[in-house]
Amino acid sequence: MEHENFKLKDLKIYNSKESNACAERKYRTVFDVSELNSLVAELTLYNKKFDEEYWSEEIELFCSKKTGNGDEGVDFILTEDLEANVADNILKVDFFINVNNSEDYTADDYYFSVSLDGEQLAYAEFSLETAGVPADGNNPYF
Repeated sequence: MEHENFKLKDLKIYNSKESNACAERKYRTVFDVSELNSLVAELTLYNKKFDEEYWSEEIELFCSKKTGNGDEGVDFILTEDLEANVADNILKVDFFINVNNSEDYTADDYYFSVSLDGEQLAYAEFSLETAGVPADGNNPYF
């Protein structure tokens, strides 16, 4: 989607539990259910109206489990206001998905979709596994 106010840079995913401890975030697409605390979908945009004018938009994040039969039901929707000041060259919006009960999340493939006025801006897939968290001498992924 081409927009007059911004250009998409990326949509990345990280687990906020591991990101609070250090300044650098570990963006990933595979997470273990046992380590989930809060998933964050980070949308980054370039402001085309940088140094020109203020603007704002309302954007939505859809998150759902991908199903094999092509039926993709939306599990939840988050709405955020995107505001761009004249001095903002790069815009970031973090969508926080709190995982209160990890039993609600099963090992499967999921997706995030960000949209504006019903048109998709960005899309990212991620997977949840139940293999266990890697430890010294034990990496269940190898």
